Amino acid sequence: MHGRRMLFAAVMVPGLAQAGAWTQPAGEGLAISSASLGVAPVLATANPAGDREDSFTSVYLEYGLVEGLTLGATMFAEVATQARTDHTASAGLFLRKRVWQGARGGVVSVQAGGVHPIDGLFGPQFGGAGAEPTKEVSLRLLYGRGFGGAWGTAFLSTETGFHRQLNAEPDAWRLDLTAGFAPDPCCLMMLSAYTSVTPSDSGSSSLKLAPSVAYTFGAGEEPDADAEDAPGQPVTLQLGLLQDVLDLGAGFGVQVSIWRPF
Repeated sequence: MHGRRMLFAAVMVPGLAQAGAWTQPAGEGLAISSASLGVAPVLATANPAGDREDSFTSVYLEYGLVEGLTLGATMFAEVATQARTDHTASAGLFLRKRVWQGARGGVVSVQAGGVHPIDGLFGPQFGGAGAEPTKEVSLRLLYGRGFGGAWGTAFLSTETGFHRQLNAEPDAWRLDLTAGFAPDPCCLMMLSAYTSVTPSDSGSSSLKLAPSVAYTFGAGEEPDADAEDAPGQPVTLQLGLLQDVLDLGAGFGVQVSIWRPF
């Protein structure tokens, strides 16, 4: 059960899908705050011994250090609604380096990162006997491609990488694919697929699908430096779902996210 929860935690951070292989411009950044809920199946909800319903809160940050190099940070907390001392919290850092950019919108990057538990910062309710926090390092290869025309804009992003677990969990290979389409600058539709394969434990492989929609307030508005009421940075609201198609009995996830550039 823990392996499924940790993959859910990893993919419910929307910035991973949105940023993809692209790097932030130097001196600019993106902050994404998310609240998610893992909903157990109806039968499990009625059975106290069934799967838990967990809520997740995450903060995702990206900042362009120099051209082609982005520093990222994540903070993640899981609250177990059926076990008041099994909550977990973790934080991570990563570096993404763009290694190739094509003339037609393609980009390739490499990314290295790590995640470590921070349960001790949040009191005795975190890190209980049933909690199994993430502790890992990862190396990923990313490719992205953007498209545009009179019909709107679109992008395709794919990531693959090895996640080395530094606790009792098995190591995993992950492949993520996200496609997005924006018929207008204000509106974005995305579909993501997340695959995790653990060579040492074939029974824990998963394939999760995550459709979502996002609406940007103030999209397309150019700030006027001379106007007192000049619009600020646009804010994006994202709504999404998550379902493991290889394990329908594990329940599904719902998510609300807010994106803010800085």
